[in-house]
Amino acid sequence: MKPVASFKCLAFLFYFITASLGEAAIVDSVSFGDVGSEGAHRFAGERSEIVKGGVGETARRLLAPATNYWEGGRLAVSIAVDPAKQNYATAKFWGSDATRGMLLFFCDGKQIGYRHLGDIDYLDSSVGEPAFLGRFFYTTTPLPLELTRGETNLTLEIRSYGPVWTYASNFETYQKPMTGPSRGIYKIYSHTDGTFTPPTDERQGDAPKNPPVAKSPGAVVYVARSMPRLPRVSLFTQGVFGAT
Repeated sequence: MKPVASFKCLAFLFYFITASLGEAAIVDSVSFGDVGSEGAHRFAGERSEIVKGGVGETARRLLAPATNYWEGGRLAVSIAVDPAKQNYATAKFWGSDATRGMLLFFCDGKQIGYRHLGDIDYLDSSVGEPAFLGRFFYTTTPLPLELTRGETNLTLEIRSYGPVWTYASNFETYQKPMTGPSRGIYKIYSHTDGTFTPPTDERQGDAPKNPPVAKSPGAVVYVARSMPRLPRVSLFTQGVFGAT
């Protein structure tokens, strides 16, 4: 029994050390809806509102434009960073929110992440369904070293947009208008560990108990779409494989 006990002690010690390192790697954080935290980080916003959301915590939602347009509200804060190390920014969201739209990070006015197919993803894209029912989830984005090297603070901004249709052939059909509020944004953290570990004193919510299970397959729905006819090309007649 001694080896088992020793293994459990080592496992607990490893968990404790890694959790502590994760928390120690947090450089700064902003709690949205908290007047003191927002004021200390020079909060500025356009078309945003404070809401009380998951587990009673406050958040900010970015609102749709007054007219039929694709850009919505935005917010910005001044947040501390490490002047020498690689920095990351992590946003905290409530997984039960069911909204439609996209959120993007901007750092000192420069967009961080691609809107479609890139090595650094967008901050959030919601499709009208809960992402993580009853619990918080976190999205982490690396901040470019060119913007943080030698700096102790930078301006971090979140901008909101309507949903997109990635198969479109032009901007008008790709980018849809923003018609409702964004997902609630609860906190932003800056940190130097690429694997973000939330502080142990933060409530995370609870997984649904006894969720319903489908007893049979649902109906199959086919959606007819008109596709342009493509020209038929024979590879052999074009001499691709040496045939003529």
